[in-house]
Amino acid sequence: MRISASVASVPDSQLADVVRQMDDAGVDAYHLDSIDEPRIFDFAKHLRRFTRTPFDLHLITGNPKLYWDLIRESGINQTVFQLEALQKPLFIPDDLKGKIGIAVQSTTNPDKLSVYRDWE
Repeated sequence: MRISASVASVPDSQLADVVRQMDDAGVDAYHLDSIDEPRIFDFAKHLRRFTRTPFDLHLITGNPKLYWDLIRESGINQTVFQLEALQKPLFIPDDLKGKIGIAVQSTTNPDKLSVYRDWE
């Protein structure tokens, strides 16, 4: 089982201790959520001061290209884009490191996944 911890709501004065406890407990990743909010990348940089544990980002945006440089700079290890928010099919730059995924709502027509099914 993979364990992902969400610590964005932890007060800054407690963040280092909470992260140490989560790391000691063996979390696999820290989960970050963003609805078109670039400040999550500042939080990721701040969080990176306390841990080497991977970050996974759930990014809900209509325009992912606004975030490519921020993803590169912030040390995000995995980014999952919300399919329903995308304004056009997702394009991933060749130099973007980390895993990329798609999140879908249960009400989404499964046919919309076909364009992404064979991605590596």
